[in-house]
Amino acid sequence: MVRGSSARRGRVFALIVLIALTSCTHTKKAGGPTSTANTSSGTSSTSAALSTSTPAPAPTITAAQKKTLQAQINAILKANRITFQPNSEVLSGTSIQTVLRIVALLRALPGARIEVDGHVAKADGVFPHTRTLSTQRANRVRALMIARGIDHARITTKGYGDTKPIAPNDTPEGQAQNRRVEIIVL
Repeated sequence: MVRGSSARRGRVFALIVLIALTSCTHTKKAGGPTSTANTSSGTSSTSAALSTSTPAPAPTITAAQKKTLQAQINAILKANRITFQPNSEVLSGTSIQTVLRIVALLRALPGARIEVDGHVAKADGVFPHTRTLSTQRANRVRALMIARGIDHARITTKGYGDTKPIAPNDTPEGQAQNRRVEIIVL
């Protein structure tokens, strides 16, 4: 019986030493101690401190979820496109509500990443600022999404200028259609 007790005490002692060594290696960090003591019970919350020091991995979404999200975004944009005032990054009409509907979809899938593509209408003459304006439009949509709670790291932007029209630029209606933003699920 003494032999069993001695072996058990040895295992307990080894376990205590292992715990002590583990907590010693994790009590110091660049900014000081990461371990905090709970004074009411005398227990240590080293594991809680360690879990907060390491950022959680970004959630990911499946290919099927990406496809579904893109279809939902496309349906929203087909019903109410995101458009802008002429020669401006100011959203026109109900475009803010359209962006907010897309924000709701993105909140439901926190692992989703998107690209916001800005476009402008081609006007008479040469306007070298079209790519800049299209980038500003994409950035305006991105800023609204960020302001409504979507993490900035989930949204990239591109400005295509007048290089990808979806309608003829020879009518005011066609130009209005070309002043737009498209959203691509990455």
